[in-house]
Amino acid sequence: MEQPRDEHERGLFIARLLELIQRTTAAIARHQAIEEADRDRFAIQQYTELRERYLEELTQLLEDAGLDVHLHVRQAA
Repeated sequence: MEQPRDEHERGLFIARLLELIQRTTAAIARHQAIEEADRDRFAIQQYTELRERYLEELTQLLEDAGLDVHLHVRQAA
């Protein structure tokens, strides 16, 4: 992961990661909404792994800013 040069750039990285997490979560939901027989489980697994990587990067950026965090994705209601 590329390291931010300053606090402004750190904020931009954090915002971008939040957007990527949101978009990836939406992609997972779209795939899960498909009928079971036609569902692409591999795509769901790949998107889930990608989202986990984004969460790890976000956690690291926040910890580097002096915050102790534990992030996880809530299941939709």
